[in-house]
Amino acid sequence: LLFVVIAGRYHGVAFLDYMSKTPEERYFESFLKSKGMTKEEFEALPPEEKQALLKEFQEMVRERTEAESAKKLARTAASELL
Repeated sequence: LLFVVIAGRYHGVAFLDYMSKTPEERYFESFLKSKGMTKEEFEALPPEEKQALLKEFQEMVRERTEAESAKKLARTAASELL
């Protein structure tokens, strides 16, 4: 019972920490996680490696944004035809 209370409390703190971050911060941390890296590990990298990862992240965001825009445009065009 004590373990559940402690674990529940921990998850509550983790949730509040997660929700206090901006969507951009959460998205970047998710990107880092996909690379097997924490924010702290990223911060410890040499500047050149940080820049390379940031460039990769920006490219990924750009590609996803373009894909989402294309989907929305296609849905709008399809709904106008109906």
